[in-house]
Amino acid sequence: SEMCIRDRLKKVLFEHTVNVQRLDENTVDERGEQSDTWSNHITSVPCRIVLQNEVENRQGRNTVLKQFVIYCHGNHDIKASDRLQDTSDTSLYYEIDSLRASKSRQGRILSVVITAHTFE
Repeated sequence: SEMCIRDRLKKVLFEHTVNVQRLDENTVDERGEQSDTWSNHITSVPCRIVLQNEVENRQGRNTVLKQFVIYCHGNHDIKASDRLQDTSDTSLYYEIDSLRASKSRQGRILSVVITAHTFE
């Protein structure tokens, strides 16, 4: 049956899940400055995370920058200012560099393609 194949394909292609986190604009710290409090905006978004390359970044400190392309299935409210949290390792965050929607010929958004990086 076609539905079964499509479901299986979706599972194969989008084997990861991420939480989309957004900065809380309403949270201020004790000095009255906006604080860096992230909260989950959307949880468990199905996606496929593909490592593109690793770059050693020596600007002042020795960190490894990993660059990824992340394909998120479906039409989700994801902004470039959000960050993605890996659901299998919740201490791992993907910083979004850019994103674009992939649309069908009818203009329906099928997926969101994100370029992102992590620091080590």
